[in-house]
Amino acid sequence: MLTIGRHQFEYPVIAAPMAGVSDVPFRQQCLIHGASLAVGEMVSASPTTRDTHKSPWRTTSQSSALQIIQIVGHD
Repeated sequence: MLTIGRHQFEYPVIAAPMAGVSDVPFRQQCLIHGASLAVGEMVSASPTTRDTHKSPWRTTSQSSALQIIQIVGHD
Protein backbone atom coordinates (compact mmCIF):
# COMPACT_ATOMS: atom_id res chain seq x y z
CA MET A 1 0.00 0.00 0.00
CA LEU A 2 1.27 3.48 -0.89
CA THR A 3 -0.01 6.56 0.92
CA ILE A 4 0.59 10.08 -0.37
CA GLY A 5 -1.19 12.66 1.76
CA ARG A 6 -4.81 11.61 1.90
CA HIS A 7 -4.55 9.36 -1.15
CA GLN A 8 -3.99 5.62 -0.79
CA PHE A 9 -2.91 3.37 -3.64
CA GLU A 10 -2.90 -0.40 -3.87
CA TYR A 11 0.58 -0.69 -5.39
CA PRO A 12 3.75 1.27 -4.42
CA VAL A 13 4.65 1.90 -8.08
CA ILE A 14 4.47 5.22 -9.95
CA ALA A 15 5.45 5.49 -13.62
CA ALA A 16 7.61 8.61 -13.94
CA PRO A 17 7.06 11.16 -16.70
CA MET A 18 9.33 10.75 -19.72
CA ALA A 19 9.28 13.22 -22.62
CA GLY A 20 8.41 11.48 -25.87
CA VAL A 21 7.51 8.25 -24.08
CA SER A 22 4.68 8.72 -21.57
CA ASP A 23 1.83 9.07 -24.04
CA VAL A 24 -1.65 7.65 -23.41
CA PRO A 25 -0.93 4.07 -24.63
CA PHE A 26 2.24 3.90 -22.50
CA ARG A 27 0.42 5.14 -19.40
CA GLN A 28 -2.42 2.68 -19.99
CA GLN A 29 0.06 -0.20 -20.18
CA CYS A 30 1.74 0.95 -16.95
CA LEU A 31 -1.62 0.98 -15.17
CA ILE A 32 -2.61 -2.41 -16.59
CA HIS A 33 0.66 -3.94 -15.40
CA GLY A 34 0.54 -2.70 -11.81
CA ALA A 35 1.42 0.99 -11.55
CA SER A 36 -0.86 2.94 -9.23
CA LEU A 37 -0.08 6.19 -11.04
CA ALA A 38 1.27 7.07 -14.47
CA VAL A 39 2.39 10.68 -14.92
CA GLY A 40 1.87 12.29 -18.32
CA GLU A 41 4.32 14.36 -20.32
CA MET A 42 4.93 18.07 -19.74
CA VAL A 43 2.28 20.49 -20.97
CA SER A 44 3.19 24.06 -21.77
CA ALA A 45 1.40 26.78 -19.82
CA SER A 46 1.78 29.08 -22.84
CA PRO A 47 -1.38 29.21 -24.99
CA THR A 48 0.74 29.69 -28.12
CA THR A 49 2.45 26.32 -27.77
CA ARG A 50 -0.16 24.36 -25.82
CA ASP A 51 -2.49 23.45 -28.70
CA THR A 52 -0.09 21.78 -31.11
CA HIS A 53 -0.81 18.44 -32.83
CA LYS A 54 1.43 16.68 -30.27
CA SER A 55 -0.34 18.18 -27.27
CA PRO A 56 -1.31 15.69 -24.53
CA TRP A 57 -4.59 17.62 -24.20
CA ARG A 58 -5.66 16.20 -27.57
CA THR A 59 -5.42 12.59 -26.45
CA THR A 60 -7.16 11.55 -23.29
CA SER A 61 -7.39 8.29 -21.43
CA GLN A 62 -10.73 6.69 -20.63
CA SER A 63 -9.21 5.33 -17.43
CA SER A 64 -10.84 6.23 -14.14
CA ALA A 65 -7.38 6.40 -12.56
CA LEU A 66 -6.08 9.65 -11.14
CA GLN A 67 -4.42 11.52 -14.01
CA ILE A 68 -1.34 13.64 -13.39
CA ILE A 69 0.49 15.99 -15.77
CA GLN A 70 3.38 18.42 -15.43
CA ILE A 71 2.91 22.05 -16.37
CA VAL A 72 5.95 23.95 -17.63
CA GLY A 73 6.21 27.72 -17.97
CA HIS A 74 8.81 30.22 -19.05
CA ASP A 75 8.26 33.12 -16.62
